[in-house]
Amino acid sequence: MIIFRFFQAVSGSVSTVCGRAAIADQLSGNELAKTYSLLGLILTIAPIIAPLIGGWINDILGWRFIFLFMTIFGLIFFLISFMNVTETLKTENRTKFKINNIFSSYLVILKNKKALFYILFLSSSSAVFFAFLTASPFLYINQFNLTPIEYSYVFGAGAMIAALSNIINIKLTPILGYKNIIWWVCFLIFFNAVLLFLGGYGIFERWSIYLSGLLFMGLFHVANATSLTGLMDEFKKGKGTANALSIALRFGFGMLGAVIVSVISNETIYPYIYTILVFSIMASMSGLAAIRRNFN
Repeated sequence: MIIFRFFQAVSGSVSTVCGRAAIADQLSGNELAKTYSLLGLILTIAPIIAPLIGGWINDILGWRFIFLFMTIFGLIFFLISFMNVTETLKTENRTKFKINNIFSSYLVILKNKKALFYILFLSSSSAVFFAFLTASPFLYINQFNLTPIEYSYVFGAGAMIAALSNIINIKLTPILGYKNIIWWVCFLIFFNAVLLFLGGYGIFERWSIYLSGLLFMGLFHVANATSLTGLMDEFKKGKGTANALSIALRFGFGMLGAVIVSVISNETIYPYIYTILVFSIMASMSGLAAIRRNFN
């Protein structure tokens, strides 16, 4: 079971990369940003619904039927994909599969300064998000004396803000353009980190700490959609490779943010606020650098 769960995870990772790359083959610019936000909205709702379905199946039929449910729906999605999803990558934009081509494609992406800044913007905002996910249960429950159920309400509110942020991005992208939205997101990420910093040192009340965490959940999703759009617009070839690299680094930085806030933890809020501040500054500077008009 462990072995096949591993292959299930690998398959899920492939679909994550190929799905986003296929969308980028057909759309670009603001339309791509809107579609990525729609995808983000679905990905926000899914983790809320999935545990409920799994819990119902476990209570009514037992845990083994969860795997039966996944098998049936996996087969359904396979048939839908096989019959309806056509190849989106044009022949002239394809590269032959060679190990050397893979590494050279990564090198091309990393040499592109704009692409690199888009990836750093996405990755640094991911570090902020994962640092919040790691530190908030301990801080809110142990330090701020919230009950586990109260913390779940706070986290649920954050999930709702994340969903709302994707909807707002869908509505505003045609009006402002995704690059202008990146500018605002960079400003808000930095402002949010300062809000948390001042709250952590007692200059503001505890509401500022709660509010900053909730807003980070929304800002991360908008940063995800807009940065991936900017990255995809940089390439005609190798969109899948660029997507794979960005997603890998996103989770790598997310893990880094979680590890740092855990390793330097001293049962106070200060490791959390400083970790958030550093990665927020990195995210804001990277995002602004990526959308500079006169970029050499």
